[in-house]
Amino acid sequence: MTTGERIKKIRQEKGLLQRELGEKIGVSQQMIGQWENGKSNPKIETIRKIADALNVPHYELLGFDGSIRVNQTSQRKKANEETEKLFIKQATGEKITKEESQKVFDYIEQIRESYDNLSKSIKILTKTVDGYLNENPQMTRESIQEIRENLQTLTDMAHAMPGFF
Repeated sequence: MTTGERIKKIRQEKGLLQRELGEKIGVSQQMIGQWENGKSNPKIETIRKIADALNVPHYELLGFDGSIRVNQTSQRKKANEETEKLFIKQATGEKITKEESQKVFDYIEQIRESYDNLSKSIKILTKTVDGYLNENPQMTRESIQEIRENLQTLTDMAHAMPGFF
């Protein structure tokens, strides 16, 4: 679903006409129609205005649902499954070969690198959210506190994950 399609869907769910949404954000009904039909795309500043007018988070209009996905190739999935079997083999007391041991080590290093990248992404996200919160003083203290607590939880989880390995 495109940004325009999401705008249209949410606008309709909220019971607003294109004209009404346009009036709320200071653009014409025709412009709303162009975005919804995919003929043009609103700028990020405009997406924030639309989100405010529709009372939804702006990332929802962009198609981000808050989850983090890791795309894996079938080859990577197979390698992960093989490595997990080696973990089980080792945990049950069976010996593993040097080659198998290297696979386990490589897997752990890959996971650590992924979590390092996740941690960096969370720092960038935190900085972005802080900037957004500073630019939008109309947000309630409770909303800001909730966002900051959620970011802290995410940060804490990212820092704790490598310790599991």
